[in-house]
Amino acid sequence: MTYLKWELSRNPGLQSALRKELLNLSSPLVYTPNASQGERRLPDPKELDSLPLLNAVLKEVLRVYPPTPALLDRVTPPGGAVIEGYAIPGGIRVGTSAKVMHLNEEVFSDAGSFVPERWLSDGKEESVNRIKEMNRWFWAFGSGGRMCIGNHFATHMLKSITAAIYTNYETTIVDDEGIELFEQEDAFVGEPVGRKLVLKFRSVNDIN
Repeated sequence: MTYLKWELSRNPGLQSALRKELLNLSSPLVYTPNASQGERRLPDPKELDSLPLLNAVLKEVLRVYPPTPALLDRVTPPGGAVIEGYAIPGGIRVGTSAKVMHLNEEVFSDAGSFVPERWLSDGKEESVNRIKEMNRWFWAFGSGGRMCIGNHFATHMLKSITAAIYTNYETTIVDDEGIELFEQEDAFVGEPVGRKLVLKFRSVNDIN
């Protein structure tokens, strides 16, 4: 969420486009302080999940700033293994990093930049195939038998929180010392090195 709010706060146009999309939900998360409990409705999870720009923003944040950038290691079997053409002896720890995979320029053009639009499809075959390949390399939650079992819940909560914030507020940066260096801590869970992001929240009612 830190990096997501930071990137949206740096891109007011993107923030505005996302708000427009969120307001098109059949039950938008508009804050109504005087509404009764029964009048407050959450958007349908499937409808929230179908929003292309919200999905693109979240996917790109998780690609550029994976929550677990450290190596996810395995041990080769006793008889060894051949990985990408390389013979690895048995009992050797091997691993890869989501951060490294997500910087593959052959899959993600201008890989070091935050470009949510790369995840948006125009429906044409080339676009569909490109996104399919990016999804194949997308490793924010790992994959296979040891994939994060909470990935669906985490994704839904991130989308819900983002929708609740940006339906009702505009955010701008007050202090992002440290985070602007694009550095994550060298740890299993990679927080921003600066560990600080101060934002100003302005109600969209004050803007309109």
